[in-house]
Amino acid sequence: MPTIQCLPDDTQAPIKDKQSILHALLTAEVPITHACGGNALCSTCRIMVLDGVQRCSPATSAERALAKRLDFPVHIRLACQTRVTGDVTVRRLVIDNADIDIVESQLSSGSTSDRKQVALLFASIQSITNFDELNFHYDVVYIMNRFFYLVNKTMNAYGGSVNSFVGSTFMAVFGIDSDDRVAERAAWAGLALLDAVNELNEHLNQLSYQPLRLSLGIHCDRAILISANPAQPQTKTVIGNVVDVVSRIALANRKLETQLLISQEAYTQLKACAIVDRSFKLAFPNAEPSKVYELIGITGDAPPAIAKSEIEAPFSNKLLSFVKKFATSWGK
Repeated sequence: MPTIQCLPDDTQAPIKDKQSILHALLTAEVPITHACGGNALCSTCRIMVLDGVQRCSPATSAERALAKRLDFPVHIRLACQTRVTGDVTVRRLVIDNADIDIVESQLSSGSTSDRKQVALLFASIQSITNFDELNFHYDVVYIMNRFFYLVNKTMNAYGGSVNSFVGSTFMAVFGIDSDDRVAERAAWAGLALLDAVNELNEHLNQLSYQPLRLSLGIHCDRAILISANPAQPQTKTVIGNVVDVVSRIALANRKLETQLLISQEAYTQLKACAIVDRSFKLAFPNAEPSKVYELIGITGDAPPAIAKSEIEAPFSNKLLSFVKKFATSWGK
């Protein structure tokens, strides 16, 4: 009779012919989670087959549907749907309440993770080292609110999604919702943001504020997209070497006295439309030096918007709407 070696319990469970792994483990009193009762409706009985995947039965239609929805690799199986023809070693993947919450989040978003070709735009403000020391609290809040507003508006206009703000830096991802012309979208967004910040600086100068100077980097590669917040499963964050590379490219602007650098991978996709000035060799840890290019313009038409942007209302209309919205609270 075949035997299941189950981790992390370090328990051996005999399994009968045509018996599911779930049934065998429950018979051996292994506390394997099975929220739906073993009907391939929840995936909480998921296991990782560490040894003997070739001795596991083919996935049933119900398991295939769920595995496709959650993008499972071949060695992640549902214990309730899997039989064996010989000894196997498996690991239970849903151990506690936290795991159940994660599974619920994955089912809500329809995926455990994605690996996609994306373009990343990383930005930092060069002139902000002692920004909070040189300005009053209100000044800092006012300037940064204007900046964050421009960032979100510009990235969204070209199909990008702002992935994170950390201090004076942010990263935007292009390719989460559509893989159409992601490098072009990032390039157009980067150039548009530089123009928008130049206009903001004219406004800040009139108010006697110091100007903002940006360092932008763009890199294209495959990245892993995962949901980092179970409460917002549709919001994806990017992990992988691609993040380190694009951040180093952006930070190199300070030394090279540039504002927008793109990687060799991005330039390869943009070669037909990119207007570049200079190129540089940039060293990366544990890798050969790679070429980066100073992007100063782009030709042709911008990629079509993924989502329609709202028509900007006249200032007088916006002010009136604002007053109406908050008039009642002011009177309290």
